[in-house]
Amino acid sequence: MNIQQIRYFLAIVDCGSFSKAAARVYVTQPTLSAGIKALEEEFGAALFLRDNRRVVLTEAGEKVLPHARAAYQALEAARKALLVSDQASSLRLGMLNTAPIEPIARLIRDYRELYPMVTVELTEGTDPWLREQLKAGAIDALITVLRPGDRSSSSEVLFDERVMLATWIGHPLAKHKHARLADLHQQPFIDRGGCELWADLQAAMAHQGVSPRVVYRATSDEVVMELVAGGLGVSVLPRRLRTHEGVVFLPIEDYAVTRKIGLKWRARDRSPGIARFRCFAHSHQWQVA
Repeated sequence: MNIQQIRYFLAIVDCGSFSKAAARVYVTQPTLSAGIKALEEEFGAALFLRDNRRVVLTEAGEKVLPHARAAYQALEAARKALLVSDQASSLRLGMLNTAPIEPIARLIRDYRELYPMVTVELTEGTDPWLREQLKAGAIDALITVLRPGDRSSSSEVLFDERVMLATWIGHPLAKHKHARLADLHQQPFIDRGGCELWADLQAAMAHQGVSPRVVYRATSDEVVMELVAGGLGVSVLPRRLRTHEGVVFLPIEDYAVTRKIGLKWRARDRSPGIARFRCFAHSHQWQVA
């Protein structure tokens, strides 16, 4: 006897017919009949009397009924207890310190609305450090810039983030519709310290013989934006920051690069909490400027 057979039995008792019971438990009538037949064979007695108008319990069925209800209620209680135990857990999520906070905050807010018993613990840091934390088991998953070598079995792209040239409104380049890497040659440049694209940008500029003058290094996008707005130099920043007053963003014709922000987890992690969060993040409606 299994829980499905018990469900079929109780559905027939409550509905009074095989057809209505099949509809209630979302199976075909032959499937339901086969389940009841197997149950009757196991008990060695018929459980129902069938006529053209209604199905009623036999004497054996009457004896089975209270035990069937008690067994089903106990199994349902156990299932719900496991579900609550699983949901009343914590998710240790790492977040790249240069990742856009707004869409990630919306993701976590929406996730907790659906699973209010889950506590989300955020840890911010650089990409190399967070990857080490994930490997060591200190965090369960992380949102970071995905690398070419990241495997699909343990990572998934969530959204793309385009980068552009940022300059102050009084800079000669601000009057242009676009820029080129050559325009950065000997320009005062504000480096976004810790930016995952900096090495790639350096290589692209070196390939063209472009050498900007790094005058400042900042780890915060907000600090870089204020320095650019103050006319202290140009920088390469995510497009989402383009609403800052006093800063003009230009597409770079020969450096059309996007950061792929994604979710990473341990490949062998089979915990239901991580699987649930991965599924939710995959289906989330991302709104990135």
